[in-house]
Amino acid sequence: MTTDLEIASAAYESQVSEVVDEDDDVAGYVRRLELVGDDDDDDDDDGHAPEGSTGEVDPAECQVGFFYSADEKWIFYAEHWRHHGLLARELYHHETGVKFAPSKGKGFFTRELQSYAARNGFEKSDFIDEREKNYDHLGTAFRAWSLDSNRLLIGIYAEGSEYGPLYVYFNTRTKALEQTPYLRELNKAVAKQTDNYAHDIVCAEPTAPLPPESELKARLDALNEKLNRAFAARVERTKEQDDANDLRQVQDKWVKMRDEGLKTYLAFARKGEEERRRLQFLSDVTAARIDEISQSSIAALTR
Repeated sequence: MTTDLEIASAAYESQVSEVVDEDDDVAGYVRRLELVGDDDDDDDDDGHAPEGSTGEVDPAECQVGFFYSADEKWIFYAEHWRHHGLLARELYHHETGVKFAPSKGKGFFTRELQSYAARNGFEKSDFIDEREKNYDHLGTAFRAWSLDSNRLLIGIYAEGSEYGPLYVYFNTRTKALEQTPYLRELNKAVAKQTDNYAHDIVCAEPTAPLPPESELKARLDALNEKLNRAFAARVERTKEQDDANDLRQVQDKWVKMRDEGLKTYLAFARKGEEERRRLQFLSDVTAARIDEISQSSIAALTR
């Protein structure tokens, strides 16, 4: 019998495959990855690698991420070429069957972000590369999808800058970038920080009514158990005792920062919604932490 996990895995794989098939840039990237380890020299790659690329790509040189919404109708795609410092991104929306397409047309999402950045304190010269049509230096770090999939939270920053990002939502219902009092408060705090901004504990505010308190509590309880298991398993896999100790210290720090993040979030909760907002925030950031612990390297977790 097919399990829920197998169904979810199959659905996700089909979504990613559709994105690859429908977008020449993504398909070109995948073809370049397939060249790695191939003994045959093939110069016929028709992908759109950055200027100066040899065509054969070390996966460590280019990082790619697919971040899909809770309702599985949206996929945020991000690409980062480490050596060139070039970045690209796209937001895909489900159309029919397993077909996904760029929201409002190819390049719309990037143009909106570039325009927003230029209107909010970024110089175009900081992130536009005149030699590259398909890439820029505008960092767009994925931070979260909202529980209702109505908002994508990203942090905008100039590649190479030591300063924290400008947090902004993309509203999937209005197809527009937006701020909220919560994000404005975050941005004021982050503007004063350097280096460690990526460790801020944030989540995306849903726009739809929250589920009942009992449902949210059950979700949080299940996630807390899963987090404890994931952390214990990661410590057990750690070969060096010093690394294991570092992981425990970092997790303690994460708990403290989570609680600080919760205070900021609850300051903007509507009266009567405080407990449900508390449960929603804790559930969302715990789910994100499980992914970090399971997928990130020791160096990334302890930096």
